[in-house]
Amino acid sequence: MRQTWEEIGLDLAELEYTCIGQLDDREITTSLGKRLLMILSPFGLFTICFVSSKAVTADVPFVDYNSISSSLT
Repeated sequence: MRQTWEEIGLDLAELEYTCIGQLDDREITTSLGKRLLMILSPFGLFTICFVSSKAVTADVPFVDYNSISSSLT
């Protein structure tokens, strides 16, 4: 999560983000797979975004399930 802050300035330690678990580690190798470059340890996080809708006068919670499911596949 520290890397996310350093690379794009998104602080995942803020209260609006909830860690839902760690995904399996993945070995990153050279293109031929001969040398291990690093081990990637991904985490899944959840946040609720508030969007305005013309049908609803107040802000309502919105979860973009498409981006969640596409990032987990």
